[in-house]
Amino acid sequence: MKIAEVLAHRRSVRAFSQMAIEEDVLDALFEAAQWAPSNGNRQPWRFIVLKSVERRAAMARVLSRGNQWALAAPILGRGW
Repeated sequence: MKIAEVLAHRRSVRAFSQMAIEEDVLDALFEAAQWAPSNGNRQPWRFIVLKSVERRAAMARVLSRGNQWALAAPILGRGW
């Protein structure tokens, strides 16, 4: 696939399913993500995953108003 075609069909998702994500699927996603290139090739990747109501509420307090849409996702996370 040509890069122009990839970019033309790219989309930013801001609507999420409320369906729970199974642990084995989540594990597979993080396994794949750890092999993704990083900024300046600064591995290893680190991830924080927020599932609990309390942790999600804490995240809600620090998200900017423009990022509140992320709270609809079944799992919140951060990678760096």
